[in-house]
Amino acid sequence: MAAAVAGVGALGVAVWVSAGSRTPTVVLQTKSPTAGSSRTTTTTTTPRTTTTTNPPGSTSLSIGQTSLALVDTSRVAVVDGKMGPRQLNTLVLYPELSASGDPPRPEGQLPLIVFAPGYLQCRSYYTHLLDAWVRAGFVVAAIRFPLTSCNVPGGPNESDIVNQPGDMSFVITQLLAASSQPSSVLYGLIDPSEIGVAGHSDGGDTVAALAASTCCRDPRVRAAVVLAGAELASYGGEWFGPGTPPMLFVQGSDDKVNDPSDSVALYDADTASPRYFLSLLGAGHFSPYEGSGPPEQVVAQTTAAFFDLYLKGEGSPALVASAGDVSGISVLSSAGQPPQLVGGE
Repeated sequence: MAAAVAGVGALGVAVWVSAGSRTPTVVLQTKSPTAGSSRTTTTTTTPRTTTTTNPPGSTSLSIGQTSLALVDTSRVAVVDGKMGPRQLNTLVLYPELSASGDPPRPEGQLPLIVFAPGYLQCRSYYTHLLDAWVRAGFVVAAIRFPLTSCNVPGGPNESDIVNQPGDMSFVITQLLAASSQPSSVLYGLIDPSEIGVAGHSDGGDTVAALAASTCCRDPRVRAAVVLAGAELASYGGEWFGPGTPPMLFVQGSDDKVNDPSDSVALYDADTASPRYFLSLLGAGHFSPYEGSGPPEQVVAQTTAAFFDLYLKGEGSPALVASAGDVSGISVLSSAGQPPQLVGGE
């Protein structure tokens, strides 16, 4: 076993690193900005490599991977009959090289997308979509919610969805803190002014509230993607007021779980900001987001173009429309144009 080296970094951060290893375990002690309680974050790093098809002579893209065991002690969850602080294990993916072998952004900081999976859905189901965002030059953080993710000990509790916008805000805070810590693998990687959120199904409901409801609005969010989501009355608050960020709503026309009218209602109500509606013709509730077929590719390309525009300031609404308008697969509407939803077979 390699020897362990202990030290103290900035802000009193204790760091343990196995000698000769590039996989450190870092324990961060931070103060809750609201409750004044101690929050403990355990970080382990396990790099992985994803190879893409690149031009001859170019470098394959390496996707770094870090698992964060985040604990919010200011709020609780009842898991398997036991009450305790909210455990928010978060998988962080980030690009290590661009296709040309250069750093992905000259300034070294990247936009952040925080992702909320659907009810009982594992993060791994969305691998194609999450990796596509990383390849487009984003840091991506996928949350495992304590009571609505897959394989919840003691069984899930869907009503806990009301706590998930707070979970996402907490994770954003912790990721920004990690990016400011010299001892962190994420040090200097995240641009705090370029934060986006995305979610599917119940995760889409969560993101809609986080971006657009006074119950949960996080002003750090600059753009939001809602995949088959709805406005839930259980959140309360006023929706789509001043400060609502640009939003992209995505919906399969043959979705039997989230009625297409729910996504249309969100789009129609959002008159406060630039808004888009991606109609996936004949698509259902899961396949457009979990997999790698033609609809999934359209979703990946359109959402990446949307985040490019509203987080990086690159591209244009025309490029978003070009990515979303694919004959026989999808139609993109914007600026209040009626969505074109056509049922499948």
